[in-house]
Amino acid sequence: MKGIFLILLHLVNMLWPPAKVRGRESLDLYTQVQDEKAALLLNGMNERFPLKGKIVLDLGCGPGGVDYFLSRMGARVIGIDTAFFYLHHAVHYKRENGPSFVQGDIHALPFRSNSIDIVLLIDTIEHVSVPSQVIKECYRVLRDGGLLFVAFPPFYGRRSHHLYDYINIPWAHLLFPSEVLADYWKAKFKRDFRSGKVVLFPFKPKEIDEKVKFEQIFSLNKLTVTQFDKIVQGVSINIIFKEEYSFLPSWLRLRALREIYVDYVVYLGVKEPSSKQH
Repeated sequence: MKGIFLILLHLVNMLWPPAKVRGRESLDLYTQVQDEKAALLLNGMNERFPLKGKIVLDLGCGPGGVDYFLSRMGARVIGIDTAFFYLHHAVHYKRENGPSFVQGDIHALPFRSNSIDIVLLIDTIEHVSVPSQVIKECYRVLRDGGLLFVAFPPFYGRRSHHLYDYINIPWAHLLFPSEVLADYWKAKFKRDFRSGKVVLFPFKPKEIDEKVKFEQIFSLNKLTVTQFDKIVQGVSINIIFKEEYSFLPSWLRLRALREIYVDYVVYLGVKEPSSKQH
């Protein structure tokens, strides 16, 4: 049966337009794309809550594009990630004074409580093992009145499967078995790895051989909008801005189907002062 699904997946994937993902050619270009995305996401926040002089913690910083943007805005930036592969590039990207980078687990942040002005989770929260623990850690390290900025693609979005380097079928993760998607993606990845084309993934073929499901390849936790809403309700963080981005016009968005049509969601929250906590 798996063989039939693999053939069907290959045929449908051939008919679907290939993905156009900027930044896949090199880590430098990927970092530049991160920088540009940070400008799009954070310029509005910077106008209302100036970044200059603020201590900003970027969780899951990757190769550092977001951090270099923040540094240019005058922030004191610390990026943290588990992957040395990315951190090594981040440190040497521009060789200029600016961001600091730390290797560590964001489930247990190596920072004092009430010491950070702004915490960012951009395209990160969907990859962590325990999202609620990460948010609790964000709350702990934030100062009273500090900001939490979170942006991620909810799991049931069109391309939230993260397979778009080789599979561009919308909602492929809802249409095909997880094991089939993993086998197909790994075969394509190994082909490119052998030819020297892969530069962006912090793992090698032998490290993903035992990962049977596609979610395991990218450490996806299947986080949804509804689940994240409940997580932030469990801590004293007041959401002052939330935007759901969708391919559908607003008049066609039925709330009951929200998880299917929301491709990306952005939150901005404020840590309530201790005196207001119950």
